[in-house]
Amino acid sequence: MAIPDRTAAFRPPPRWKQVATEVPGFEVWAPSQADVPTDIGPMVVTCGGCGEDARFDPREGTVTCASCGWTSDELPTEVPADDHRRLGATGFGVQRKELACGSCGAVLVIEPGATSARCPFCASHQVVIRDQHGAPGPRPEAILPFAILADECRTRAAAWLGRGWFHPWDLVVLGRADSFVGVYVPFWLVSASVDAEWRAQVGHERQERVWSPDEHRFGGRTVVDWRWESGRSRRAWTDVRVCASTRIAARWVADVQRDTPSELFEPYDPDLLAGFQAHTCDLSEPEARHLGREAIRELARAAVRDGVDSPHVRALAVSSELAEESARLVLMPLWIAAYRYGERTFVVLVDGASGRVVGQKPVVWRRVWFAVGMLLAPGILLTLVGIPLLLLAVGALVLPLGLVLLVLGGVASAWVWSLAAASETA
Repeated sequence: MAIPDRTAAFRPPPRWKQVATEVPGFEVWAPSQADVPTDIGPMVVTCGGCGEDARFDPREGTVTCASCGWTSDELPTEVPADDHRRLGATGFGVQRKELACGSCGAVLVIEPGATSARCPFCASHQVVIRDQHGAPGPRPEAILPFAILADECRTRAAAWLGRGWFHPWDLVVLGRADSFVGVYVPFWLVSASVDAEWRAQVGHERQERVWSPDEHRFGGRTVVDWRWESGRSRRAWTDVRVCASTRIAARWVADVQRDTPSELFEPYDPDLLAGFQAHTCDLSEPEARHLGREAIRELARAAVRDGVDSPHVRALAVSSELAEESARLVLMPLWIAAYRYGERTFVVLVDGASGRVVGQKPVVWRRVWFAVGMLLAPGILLTLVGIPLLLLAVGALVLPLGLVLLVLGGVASAWVWSLAAASETA
């Protein structure tokens, strides 16, 4: 029986073109590369009224011109979450300049007309403004717009810098200075469902009556009975954050953005970057997935421990399997200021969504030493006075009281010292 020729009825879709093939007798058609979008909008928005550069206004949620008050009423087209990756889109969607720091190695994309001469991460002036080069990274799928404006950022930072008696008084002036830079920092949001099997020794409390020979009566005591138990749980973890920047300490990011909800993300639109800088992605997706898996496993282990109906758990072993894994790249807003005080550089971060402030503050150590001396002085004084009084068999309580105050002063001094050291090296 003859095989019907189906190729005679084939009609390529519109805008498809024939591509070369080395297989004889075959025709290969593919979509025209001109139809694959590589740019989803301008970064610098031109005002429709006066022609000046317009910027995104977080208060209004629109692109606004500061010169004439023009606003853009055109809403960004919502792009499905997987379209950027499916279409192979890379970069931020437009051509911008790069600011490369020769000190810390940070690379940020800035607006073409920007003339910044200082790195926001290390305050170094060893920066080079150049055209973008090299292979662009993946395009973000979502963005969290700035909700905290520059004025409110400086107010919150000044209040935070002014707290603490062992810090320099003039830090408040630094917080009010125009040194904060709005930067969109990349994050990978990793999600997965976890099947966890666990086995542990679980202790169950019970009350037992025992005879007390000293009191000549029965009393009660708590006894813990240990036995092996096991179980299984399944839970989905969504949007576990992995910072894609290696220029910011992970503990700072986790602290400053712990109150930022993921529900506020919007589909990525380059217009929202107008007026801000954007940090390039330092962490690849496979690396982020690896770190995300480790974080999810730790979360699953903690959830298993919290789910055991007893405060006594030991020898806990958890075996977890991850499924339905996914990762998406997003941009989150941060106000960053790096300032020099003396011979050192300190960094302050303000979350652009919640306004939370974290960072480093210099310490006036002579104030800390004075506080430590004041805390230890009563105990040392009473101890020195109590020793001769004890030898003279008078004032027997002075020495024990001095030793108690000395111990308490030592504990308080250690706490003050650790607090000061943590604020400087946070």
